[in-house]
Amino acid sequence: AQMRLDLVNLSMLLALLRRSDPEQDWRPVVSEWSAAVRLELDFAQEAASLREVARNLEVAGVVAIVPQPKDDLVTRRVLVMDFCAGVPAREPEQLAALGVDRALLVERVCAAFAVQIHQFGFFNADPHHGN
Repeated sequence: AQMRLDLVNLSMLLALLRRSDPEQDWRPVVSEWSAAVRLELDFAQEAASLREVARNLEVAGVVAIVPQPKDDLVTRRVLVMDFCAGVPAREPEQLAALGVDRALLVERVCAAFAVQIHQFGFFNADPHHGN
């Protein structure tokens, strides 16, 4: 609810900006971004996206773990998915302690991004620790 209110407030502020400077019309950008945000807030859609990314990476032969949604626990407002233990990539000591080949890790991450963008045109642009 708060995010939706923030989007309304942003639209109102940008309308005021446009009135004071007609060359500053950000409505098309905000409109496109707002639609994407609304999709992000639909966790059933997010679960479908997880499955699609996993399928695409598998088809492309990219070795990656994509947490899978627990379908019986997913709704538009709740997303439950597999837990994948790991350490942040920005912690080289922890990666070394686990025997992670950092060059291979970078290669696989780059391959995953490239395949999503260039081969399938479907990209999970939300690469935070929860994803």
